[in-house]
Amino acid sequence: FSRANAVTDLTMALPPNVTNLKELCDNALDIIQTRSCRVETADGRRIRLLVPIFDFINHNSTPNAIFSLEKDHFVVRALRDLNRSEQVSIYYGEATRPQWKCLMSYGFVPEYNEADRGANMAEVYLQGKRYEVGPSSIPLELVETMEAL
Repeated sequence: FSRANAVTDLTMALPPNVTNLKELCDNALDIIQTRSCRVETADGRRIRLLVPIFDFINHNSTPNAIFSLEKDHFVVRALRDLNRSEQVSIYYGEATRPQWKCLMSYGFVPEYNEADRGANMAEVYLQGKRYEVGPSSIPLELVETMEAL
């Protein structure tokens, strides 16, 4: 899902006389990208859904709940009995790995797992500049550049 292409497609499809059109399209994509989830339908299609309250459930690489689409209902189901004070958590999927991808997709860096060290190393090129992103370091300048987009 190329954000730049999506913003261009949205701005081209909407009336050009809308004030702050690009900013409005960016905001709409932020909501969809960070607040939606992908689920598989009964016929095997992968779709993206916006589900009220669901987006407040935090990510964990060892979750205590799962989610699914069952008939016409979106269901979150505990994998075991939970303590009253325990937070419900789900696995956000492969978009959380490596860590830099999670930062770009969801705006947070997940807990570091030493077993994933090699997978978490990356070179990121953004606006013609190269950034080195490691398992425990994401350059502030990269974050600031992403925020400005």
